[in-house]
Amino acid sequence: IDTDPQAAETVVEDLAEVFRASLNEVQNKVPLQEEIDLCRRYLNIEQLRLGARLEVIWDIPTTLAPNSTIPMLTIQPVLENAIHHGIQHLPEGGAMTIRIRFDGPWISIKIRNPIPNTAVQRSRGNHIALDNIRHRLTALYGANASLKQRIEASWFCVEIRYHMQTTIT
Repeated sequence: IDTDPQAAETVVEDLAEVFRASLNEVQNKVPLQEEIDLCRRYLNIEQLRLGARLEVIWDIPTTLAPNSTIPMLTIQPVLENAIHHGIQHLPEGGAMTIRIRFDGPWISIKIRNPIPNTAVQRSRGNHIALDNIRHRLTALYGANASLKQRIEASWFCVEIRYHMQTTIT
């Protein structure tokens, strides 16, 4: 706080937004831009912690599809996993890519992060966050949504795809 009061104030504001979102009903859908803004706040916090070891590459359209929504806290937990299970274990850090594409009424979100080479650091975790997201997508969109995870060379990839106009009632 003494060395950089402006950064400290920004972190407190970012933390407040992330906590506020975590207390909301996760079944709620929010505008996609709102979820992206929340993710940027979360990544700002991690950027302060990891410094130059964390590089974030946003590959998203400059204009989002009109009325595009997403279940709240769909992308942020994936980013948190990417840092926790991947980047923070790499001494040199790494780059995380967040790509969003629209194909008519379909939204595709792909998050890639480098993974450690050692077996101990390459722990796959319990997949609780990914399973929770998958279950929420299924509850809201049925067969019109998917969450796939895979390893591509030295990258861990998560791809979320859903039909934004389909909601199961």
